[in-house]
Amino acid sequence: MSLSVCIKGFAPEESVRVANLVTQGGHRVVRMLDVAQVVVTGPDAGREIYQQAQQRGVKLVTWEAFRRTHLSSGTSASEAESPPLATPVPQAMMEEKEGRLRILDFWMDKPPPHEGPYRALIPSAERFEHLCFDQPTVDTIRAVALGAAHHYPQASEGETSAAKSTAVGYVAHVLGQPLMRLNLHGQTDSGELIARYVPGGAGDGMDMGQLLGMAHRFSKTSRDILAQAQASGRSLTPLEMQFIVGNERLPAQNWRLQLGALPVALEHGLWLMLDEMNLAEPQNLERLNSVLERSPSLVLSEGDGRVYGPGGDLPVHPQFRLFATLNPAEYAGRNVLSPAFRDRWTIWHQAATPGEADHLAMIRFLATGQQPVVYCNGNAYQAACREPLFGLLQQLPEWETLARHLALFQISMVKASGTEGSPASLGRTRRERYSFTRRTLLSTLEFVHRQLAAGAEPSRALVREAIELFYLKRLRDVADRNAVASMIRAADL
Repeated sequence: MSLSVCIKGFAPEESVRVANLVTQGGHRVVRMLDVAQVVVTGPDAGREIYQQAQQRGVKLVTWEAFRRTHLSSGTSASEAESPPLATPVPQAMMEEKEGRLRILDFWMDKPPPHEGPYRALIPSAERFEHLCFDQPTVDTIRAVALGAAHHYPQASEGETSAAKSTAVGYVAHVLGQPLMRLNLHGQTDSGELIARYVPGGAGDGMDMGQLLGMAHRFSKTSRDILAQAQASGRSLTPLEMQFIVGNERLPAQNWRLQLGALPVALEHGLWLMLDEMNLAEPQNLERLNSVLERSPSLVLSEGDGRVYGPGGDLPVHPQFRLFATLNPAEYAGRNVLSPAFRDRWTIWHQAATPGEADHLAMIRFLATGQQPVVYCNGNAYQAACREPLFGLLQQLPEWETLARHLALFQISMVKASGTEGSPASLGRTRRERYSFTRRTLLSTLEFVHRQLAAGAEPSRALVREAIELFYLKRLRDVADRNAVASMIRAADL
């Protein structure tokens, strides 16, 4: 009988080998426990795998037991007991060739270089020097890249620190694409998104000709400034304009139209990311409906009534893209979005939170510069290695074992604080839950590295000091501190 098999607890290369043997035996390999009939566990299976299987009522077996029971009939004895198949060499995660860029398993055209003042909005490489390309992060990057390649509005929903915003920024960085990030909140109105009238500033609407016509009434200082600018063949600087208007007490203009982020992005070919989208009021987000259609358009009813889009006054720039990130509606202050609005986001990606293996991959990357092997549509990929950011961590005693213990402790803290709807065992009397994310782990590792760089003796005492600083001191109740102390002992830290 063919089974749906989920493989957990193997190193990436070993996981591929096991999957090949399972497939040869006539079974189907699946990634999610929810659709599996059997979970096959390897030597690296953490306790969370056993808990998840138990909660879902899925049968759990070791690889040896599964091979004896389910592969003997479909596979010869020599094949079942033979060494696993050769490990496939991972492909580079990205490749550029003749103006095209490959991200994982698909190619996309690189946009022409962006000229003008908005070029400064291209995310810099320094923003991503700490980024570990683990499986959840790579899955989100792929969703963003698909949206960009096919002109689809793309939204990523997930817990905090699930690399949702980072994925958008990273794809914009590798494409050389300016990205405008708008952080939404409860007070965001349509004026911030579309347009609003604001009081005119000093000198609004005035030019050199008007000022020169009034110069005979100005003071000598103001006339000298005008004369210098005229002799140089230039306009007045904002500071010079402000001085003359104030010095001569010229009247300011009444009101002027200030365009919001959306029409600027539509006209100039920017990517616009709406961060924390469901913090904004739903009625204000409804103004986006026409922009989320297959052929985006926008009527600027707040101003002169100009129309962006097909048949309008201004075309939509071909490089314009729209992205959004949001936390689940269960987070405090989040609004529930209507099904019709959600449906307009063509690619709606559920960004997974990192598991124990992903935290371990991050620790290893920061210490060694080695990126993990990830998988997409049955193929293995690996991002380029780099100089380690916190290379001194390898000086700590029994470093590899310590890294595994840190990953176990981190995932224990994540689950104890409550994530993805699971009940929290820490801070149960608090109105808001604790949060321990990749950022917490990154700060912990950075602190230890800096202590070592300052000449501290490599020891586990440094790690315990960092854990106390970034984990224990966040906790208010004695009972919570005692619970975390137990987790520290359980992780052998």
